[in-house]
Amino acid sequence: MPVNRPWITLILSLIAIAIVGSGARFITVESDYEIFFDGVNPRLASHYEVEDLFGRNDFLQLAVEPKTGDVFNVEVMAAIEDITARFWTLTHSRRVDSVTNYPYTFVEGDDLNTTPMFEWADELSEEEWQTRKEFALNNVATRRLVVSEDGKMTGVNATVMLPEGDTSAPISLGTEFEEMVEVLRADYPQLNFYPYGSILINKAFFTHATAEFAQLLAIGVVLLLITSGIILRSPLAALSIGVLMSTSVIAGMGSTGWLGLPLTAPSSSSPVIVMALSVASTIHLMSGFLKRFNAGADRSSAIRSAMSENLKPIFLTAVTTAIGFLCLNISDVPPYRLLGNTTAMGVGIAFILTFTLLPALLRVLPFQRRQHSENQSGKVAGDGWRRFGQRVAANPGKISLASLAVMAVIVIPIQNNVIDDRLLTYFDKEVPIRSNTDYVMENFSWFYGAFMPVSAEEGSSITSPDYLNALDGFLNWSREQPEVMAAGGFSDVIKQLNQNMNADDPAFYSIPDNQQLIAQYLLLYELSLPFGKDLSTQIDNSRTSSLVRVGFNDLSSAEMRDFEYRANEYMQQHFPQAMRSNLTGPPMLFAHIWNDATMSNLMGMGLAVLVICSLIGVMLGSAKIGLISLLPNILPALMAFGVWGLVNAQIDIGSSIVAVIAFGIIVDDTIHFLHRYRHFRLQGDSYEEAIASTFAAVGGALFTTTVVLALGFGVLAFSNFTLNSSMGMLTGITIVLALIVDFIFLPAFLGVVDRRSPV
Repeated sequence: MPVNRPWITLILSLIAIAIVGSGARFITVESDYEIFFDGVNPRLASHYEVEDLFGRNDFLQLAVEPKTGDVFNVEVMAAIEDITARFWTLTHSRRVDSVTNYPYTFVEGDDLNTTPMFEWADELSEEEWQTRKEFALNNVATRRLVVSEDGKMTGVNATVMLPEGDTSAPISLGTEFEEMVEVLRADYPQLNFYPYGSILINKAFFTHATAEFAQLLAIGVVLLLITSGIILRSPLAALSIGVLMSTSVIAGMGSTGWLGLPLTAPSSSSPVIVMALSVASTIHLMSGFLKRFNAGADRSSAIRSAMSENLKPIFLTAVTTAIGFLCLNISDVPPYRLLGNTTAMGVGIAFILTFTLLPALLRVLPFQRRQHSENQSGKVAGDGWRRFGQRVAANPGKISLASLAVMAVIVIPIQNNVIDDRLLTYFDKEVPIRSNTDYVMENFSWFYGAFMPVSAEEGSSITSPDYLNALDGFLNWSREQPEVMAAGGFSDVIKQLNQNMNADDPAFYSIPDNQQLIAQYLLLYELSLPFGKDLSTQIDNSRTSSLVRVGFNDLSSAEMRDFEYRANEYMQQHFPQAMRSNLTGPPMLFAHIWNDATMSNLMGMGLAVLVICSLIGVMLGSAKIGLISLLPNILPALMAFGVWGLVNAQIDIGSSIVAVIAFGIIVDDTIHFLHRYRHFRLQGDSYEEAIASTFAAVGGALFTTTVVLALGFGVLAFSNFTLNSSMGMLTGITIVLALIVDFIFLPAFLGVVDRRSPV
């Protein structure tokens, strides 16, 4: 029907694509960092328990740095006081903390007073200024949390309560905050502002899942169309490929919407991948058609011959590619399962369109024959590839050994790769949320932090001296660790109150040994606190649990896990069973996700290898061919990680899934090569003749598809979202190396293991 009734095929295909593509309007975007974790993830469950007890730790923070001098002057404090007031106007704001409204306690007579530390700063005496400045710079609860150690940077923090189920709330709130910061920059030109916080991280996830999606798609379309047109030497061929590429993406995105699958930052790369894969499968059919058409065959027979010759290998490559991506369902990271499923759907749609829409286009478009398919020397198209194949087939043993030696050398730098997965490094350094947070961590406060609920023993409460001393011991131990920037907990409040109630004598900065006295301190303190400064973020309503916060320097995920291990050891030795707990919080969650994802990705890789190689053996009718296909599909990934060890050396979640993805893609070239080789061998050709004929038949097409796929994945290198850019670059490197292996090692290796096999 696509050849005999092309117009009917075109109309029906476009109607079907329009119907399926209309589902794109149902696509939702999920931007929260929690999308990287399963709902059944035990660490995420612990994280939710902390939020249930002490509230969710979503926040917006603005670091403020005077362009000259430090923050301890009336002008700067007046600005901070004004900014603090403006933060209360932010939507969903439930608490605002700053150096001006920090609860500063002191005793007058028998009364405990709590006052904002630097509000009404112009009314403070010189002596009081100095006292409060020293407190801010030296107290464990304020140093590097309220003001930097050198006094040159401070911050205003808004804790927000987002409405449940509203995925757009972080986006609108982040935008509102950024607009406020621009107004502040105009109002206070003498100050530098550095906005950051979890809300802006979530907004950045959204931005790079939507805005970048359109940009990368546009770049990819242009690159792939130009490349296809140049290599195939036909503008109409490029047009046909463009139509199939576009319709595959439209139908793929529509299917995603109809199935109710969301779009996430990692899965946003799926359309670009589908686009590249659809072009790769199309080129084989297009190349076969043009070769026959330019050789003199009529249009219909050229299309039918190309379809007949390529149906089996293109079907097999579509199935194996889909299997490779579907194996991502084993991943512990939900967005990569989405990436696998949406890409697999797109690959299936591209296959269907390759044998329906594309033949119809070839039938109706006014292709012109190229009259120079045979040149003046009598050399036909593919003759250069045939000679290349003959050279490889002449010395298979030597080439195999030499290839293995070179590949071994390339693999060696794989040991340089470092496993590291940090939330901030998901974005390029040029992205504002990354650059701002890096600067603030270097000069002021921490971003990578962990939280831990610590419960009192049954029948006791957090006012127990034993509980508080144990808690204080852990905080002091934490502050002694080299990777810890700051640590805080409820025991700090009690020690400060005890000092205040004893004439501010530093000797009384300790936990009282009387529980009733501690309870009285707590009651007095809570009664003196102003609106919005209660202790609900530190202690629970039942007074049986308090929250510990530990802030880190810029740690790798391995270093963060190492701290957790030592913290657990400390608790085993010094805490009663009831007080032992687990560190949680977004950075700690991400510190563990790489290990979990790596194990699941290795399982996915193993499954993909087993299923795909078995399928190749069955489809090509040879178990030996299926086994032979293992090496040229595994070695390129190993070499790619070796190259990565020289050019980047950082392995994150995005690059860790490359082995699974790449295996499903690079197997395409191997299938086309082995399919043709097997075909010629079954015809009775010798090994040498079969290799030469195989190169003549598919060498050009394989080279073209490699260029197209490398460019398609290379487009992702432009992404500011490093999970996509690292995946794209590493996959592109793997694809290029796979072609070299298929063109040199594979034919030579076939000569070693299959040269003398009976035909």
